[in-house]
Amino acid sequence: MNSDQMSGFGLGMLTGVIVGGVIALLYAPKSGKETRALIEEKAVEVRHVVGEKLGDVQHAVGEKLVDVKHTVGDKVVDVRHAVGEKIAGEERVRAGKES
Repeated sequence: MNSDQMSGFGLGMLTGVIVGGVIALLYAPKSGKETRALIEEKAVEVRHVVGEKLGDVQHAVGEKLVDVKHTVGDKVVDVRHAVGEKIAGEERVRAGKES
């Protein structure tokens, strides 16, 4: 599973947990005060999980960015080399025609 699939799976899992938790809270036979306390507790838990997932995503994006920077840098070097060879070849052709 690649990082995009993992992120999607994690987001789906988190959404399911949140929706399930809210439904369970709404149907639970508790007083309003107890329900509000439980909602607050679950909100803190969700905030924690979301923070962890966000950190994971930021780390994955940072790694991809470094990979892309290296790939682009390598391609720039390749293109410069190819252009330099092309220019040198054309200069040799011109020099040969002038002699």
